[in-house]
Amino acid sequence: MVFLILISSFLCIDVSALEDINLHSPNYIVYDMSDDRVVLQNNVDVVTPMASLTKIMTTIVAIENCPDLNKKVVYSKSMRSDIDFDASLSGLIENQEYTVRDLLYATMLPSGADATNALAFAVSGSIQDFVDLMNEKAVFLGMTNTHYVNTHGLDRDNHYSSVNDLFTLLKYALNNPIFREVYTTKSYNLSNTLDKYNKEEDPHLVQSTVAKTASKMGIDASRILGSKTGYTDNAGKCISILFNSNGHEYLAITTKAPYPYKTNYHIEDAINIINYIDNNYNNQILVKAGTLIESINVNLSEIDKFDIVTKNDVTKYLSNDYEKSKVSIEYTGLKDINYNYNKSKPLGVIKYYYDGELLKEEEVLLDIDLKLSIEKLVNKHKYLLLLMGSLLILLIIVIIIMIKRKRRK
Repeated sequence: MVFLILISSFLCIDVSALEDINLHSPNYIVYDMSDDRVVLQNNVDVVTPMASLTKIMTTIVAIENCPDLNKKVVYSKSMRSDIDFDASLSGLIENQEYTVRDLLYATMLPSGADATNALAFAVSGSIQDFVDLMNEKAVFLGMTNTHYVNTHGLDRDNHYSSVNDLFTLLKYALNNPIFREVYTTKSYNLSNTLDKYNKEEDPHLVQSTVAKTASKMGIDASRILGSKTGYTDNAGKCISILFNSNGHEYLAITTKAPYPYKTNYHIEDAINIINYIDNNYNNQILVKAGTLIESINVNLSEIDKFDIVTKNDVTKYLSNDYEKSKVSIEYTGLKDINYNYNKSKPLGVIKYYYDGELLKEEEVLLDIDLKLSIEKLVNKHKYLLLLMGSLLILLIIVIIIMIKRKRRK
C-alpha cells in the first residue's frame, strides 16, 4: 500500500524571507553550478559593451585552436596597432619570445590587451581572422546578443554582448580544464622574461586584477576563486566570478556598474553577492530525524504498535524562503504485522520529495525484537478456550458417569 503524507506539523517551519540584494550593477546573473539553476538575475538580455570580459572568449578560442601551448610567439610592435594608449597591458616586451601559455595568463590575470593580440597572431596569423573565430564560437554557443570586433574589449562600434550570453560563455569555458586553471590562478610568472615596469623582478610576474585591486582597497577577496574584470567608459565596471558557498559552486556576472573616482563597485558587488548567497541559501532541514512517519499494528506482541521514524535529517540546498508545502513523504509498505514477523524482511520503503523531486529513499526494517504476549493470546482466543474448557469438563463428567455405571454392574 502507498501512503502519501503532506508534511506540516513536523517540519522546521521557521522559514525566513530572503534579504534584498543591493548592487551597483544594474545587469547581473547568479548561477548555482551544483544544482544547475539561476538564483538571481536582472536585465540579463540587455545588450551592452562588455569591456575586458571579451577576453573570456579570446582565451577559450585560443585554447581550443592551439594544440601546442608551448608554441613560441615573438611579440612585435605591430601587434599593438588597435590598442588605445590607456588600455590595460601585461607589459610584454617587443622582440621577446613568449609561449602561448604565457599569453593566456597575461590575457586573463592582468587583462593585457597586448597579450590578446599576440594570441590572435599566434593562433590565426592576424587579428581579424581570430575575431572571426570568436564570432563563430558565439554563434555555436547560441550567444544571439553578442558580436566581437576585437580581442580585448575596448569600446568599438558593433562590439557588444549581454549578461546572459556572457554567462553561457563562461559556463562553457569553465568545462575546459586549461581555461579553469587559468581563470582560477591569482599570479603567474611568465617564462624567461623581465618585467618591463619592474625590471628588478625576475621573472615577470602577472597578477589577477581582483586580487591586486582588493589588496589595495583592503577588501578580503579570498572567497573569489576565479575572476575576470573589465572597464571601459561605455561598459562601466564589469566582473565575472567563481565562488563556493555552503558546498555549492557559483558563477556570477555583473556589468555596467558606475565608476566614481577611486571606487571599485564591481568588486564590492562581487563580495555582496557572495555574502547574499551565504546568508540566504543553505542545506535546509526539511524533515527532522525522529519524525513519525507511520505506526504499524503488531498483533499478539507485547507492544501494540511499531513506529516508523525518520532515521536522519532529510535536507536539501534551498533558499531560506523555500515552500514547506512542497515537502512530501511517501510510505509504501505494510500496515499490520504479527509478533513473529521475520526481521530479515523489510517492512516497506519511505521516499522523501521536494516539489516532486525524489530527495531520499530508505528501506524500513524491524529493528526491535518482538515478544509474544501470553495475555493477548489468551484474550484473543478466550471464547475458544472457554469452549474447550467446557468441553473438557463435560468430557470429564461423562467419563466419571461411565465409570460409576460400570462399577454398579
